[in-house]
Amino acid sequence: LSPDDAADVWEAIALARPGGMGSAPAHDLAGPPPPDLRAAMHAAAAHDRIARLWTEGWEPLLDGPAADLLAAIDDGHTLGDAIVRAYLHQLAREPDSLVARRHGADAAAEVSRSAARVAALPRATWRDAAAAFDQALRLPRRVNPGTTADLCAAALYVVLRDGRLHARLGGPGTGPTPRSLPLSRRAAG
Repeated sequence: LSPDDAADVWEAIALARPGGMGSAPAHDLAGPPPPDLRAAMHAAAAHDRIARLWTEGWEPLLDGPAADLLAAIDDGHTLGDAIVRAYLHQLAREPDSLVARRHGADAAAEVSRSAARVAALPRATWRDAAAAFDQALRLPRRVNPGTTADLCAAALYVVLRDGRLHARLGGPGTGPTPRSLPLSRRAAG
């Protein structure tokens, strides 16, 4: 990855205007882009789940929310419900790093426990509990498991890009698309 790649990533993050990222003594998002993106991700890996994927490998994304999404579809859930199920399972599996930065590790762990309770409910009853859980994340204070949302969006991209989503849903191109590229499970670098 070149310094230009790092500049593009820094620009994309700035355009997204994420909240709650905090500041860092090195490679701060408010400062200039780093010359080495991998080094910046390595420095952030201890407190940011996405940075950890960059440094340790993509298996948790592929084996976690991407697999959860496909399993929910295979179980007969609609795409929308499958996305919510994958989100709940990922949040139950691992406390959200954005929640931990904004509200502390205990709050992040409690959000994960609540997500696990909803994810464990029978198919006929989980939707109402998911709506109540969503509401509880908004009131009395706004708790945003945004890293988990980002991971689920990345998982959705992966299964869309490699053709598995279309294959499961029986849509156009029900197999890998001609433009599909194999996605490496290895960490960058």
